[in-house]
Amino acid sequence: ATQYKGLRILISAPCEWDDLYDLVSGDVVSFDVNFQSECSLVDIYRPVENWVMNKNDGDFLDLAFANYDANDPNLQSLILEYRKEGMGWQEAINVPKDNLLQKFYDVKINTKFWSDGIYQIRAMANCRDSISQVTYSDPVPGTIDRSPVGLFGVPFPADGILNLGEEISVEFDKFIDKSINYLPGKIALQRDDTKEFIAVSYSIIGGKLIMSPTSTTILDALEGIKLNAIVSQIEDQSGNLLVDPIVWSFVVNRSPVYWNPNSVAYSVQQGEIGSFTATLINEGPTLGSYSITNYPSWLVPG
Repeated sequence: ATQYKGLRILISAPCEWDDLYDLVSGDVVSFDVNFQSECSLVDIYRPVENWVMNKNDGDFLDLAFANYDANDPNLQSLILEYRKEGMGWQEAINVPKDNLLQKFYDVKINTKFWSDGIYQIRAMANCRDSISQVTYSDPVPGTIDRSPVGLFGVPFPADGILNLGEEISVEFDKFIDKSINYLPGKIALQRDDTKEFIAVSYSIIGGKLIMSPTSTTILDALEGIKLNAIVSQIEDQSGNLLVDPIVWSFVVNRSPVYWNPNSVAYSVQQGEIGSFTATLINEGPTLGSYSITNYPSWLVPG
C-alpha cells in the first residue's frame, strides 16, 4: 500500500502512560501518509465533478480514463471503482492493459443496478501482481436520480374554495429546477365555464410552486366562478419530468361569508326524503344573523 489514512500518534507524559483513561496533559495527532507509487498515474477525464444521471440518460454512464502510462511494464489494468454514500468501494469494470491503445480510453459503465443516490467514482491503475502497488485518481462525485417528479400532499386550496388571502399552490416530492421558464404552456389557470385562460405568474420555493393572477383585482371579478389550475412538464434539479399533468379545481370566494362545502352532490330515490349538511362560515370581523330566503321548492332548510 502507498496510502495510509487517519494514522494517529498519542503523546503523553510518561507518568500518565500506564493509565490511558486518565490523561491530563496527553494529546492525539492525526495525519495521512502518501508514498509515491511506482505504478502508473491515472485520472478520470469524463464525467466531470457533480455529474448527474437522470431517467433520460438510460443505464450507461460515459467514462474516459486519462493520464495513464500504457508503456509502464508494471501496469496490468485500469479499474473503475464506485461507491454509494455510506457504503464501501466496489469494482465496476476492469480494462486490461492490452486495450489501452490510445491517449484516452472510453467506455460505457452499466449502472442499471445502481440505485438512486449520491455516488463517488475513482480510477485505479493496477500493478498488484508485479510490484504489489496501485494508484488511485481523485474521487469524482455525482448523483443518480431517475425517479420522476411526483405530487406531495394535496394542491391548495385543498377544500375547493379559494378564500381571501389564500394561495394557489402545489408541492412536489423533489426540488424544482427554477432556471426553467414554465410560461407559457406548463402552468395555467382557466375558467371552467368559458375555458378562458387567466394570465398568471409563479414562484418556486424548493419543491413548492405558487401561481398568482398577474392582475391583483381579477379574482374580485371572478366571485363564485370555478377555476381549474393546471401544472405539467415540471422538471426537477436532475432533469426528470412530471409524467402526468396535475389539475385541481376550486371556486373563487372573496366574501368573508361562504358555504363549506360550496357544492353538494346528493342522490335520493324518487318519493323518498334525504338530508345533507353544509356549514355557513363567517370569517368577517363582525357577527351576523342569516336566513335562507331563496331556495327551490324541493329543498327544506333545517
